[in-house]
Amino acid sequence: AVMLVFDLGAPQRGVTSGGPPLRLCWARSGAEGHAAVEVGLLELLENSCRAPAVAGAMSPSCDEGGNVPHLGVCSTRCEEGFDASIPSLECTSGVLSPATFECYKRCLLPPIVAGAGGEQDQCRDKPHESICTPDCSRNHVPSGDFVCSHGFWVHRPNPDLSDDLLYSVPRCYQPCNKNIFPSVVGSTSTVCPGHSANIPHGGTCPTNCDDDHTAFSADASQGLASLQCRDGSFEPATFVCKRRCAAPAIAHAVNLEACHGT
Repeated sequence: AVMLVFDLGAPQRGVTSGGPPLRLCWARSGAEGHAAVEVGLLELLENSCRAPAVAGAMSPSCDEGGNVPHLGVCSTRCEEGFDASIPSLECTSGVLSPATFECYKRCLLPPIVAGAGGEQDQCRDKPHESICTPDCSRNHVPSGDFVCSHGFWVHRPNPDLSDDLLYSVPRCYQPCNKNIFPSVVGSTSTVCPGHSANIPHGGTCPTNCDDDHTAFSADASQGLASLQCRDGSFEPATFVCKRRCAAPAIAHAVNLEACHGT
């Protein structure tokens, strides 16, 4: 025989004997005291866990069913197009650990990127919080990448581009071809000397005038040392080369005879 002393302040539990069925139940609250009983082989019946209600999850949300037994596992499951935040929950004495989970919506469709020249299939059907980089053509600069957030792609700006260079996003910015820059009077060579043919978006390169000329803005209001590429177009679009003035001749000696005696 086994002598058991039950604490009336304990959680509700059930006990059965190996002989004739015997169930002893008690409440969390109750009068002070204890109960003693002699029984045979005992089996402790622990509480099962109920499958949690989760937005985006299948019903029931556990693959094992709506009730998970003590020390059992709840294999989480979500609706099509969603992913579970964790693979499983564990049931102990009626309590799930962790208590619940989340179903995150996948980014099923790729983002639209201007200037990319095609769909971004590498961004199709991606899980929550995944990152996708636009597939831009050669020498093109992406405005940033994307983060999947609850089924939607969120543009994340390119840290190498300043705010004034980030416009019309998301976008693949075109390079500027120095070889098609319009001819400039006073310049016998192309702009951007020492640079490759394609200048990337946001890149700068020097103007180029003949030795006796200086570069100015098109209205000749200010000097212009460099050009900047902005999505396939140089800014400013053109410039002028002005001939520098020759230094005036200065007399190094004068004849002072006419002034003698004055």
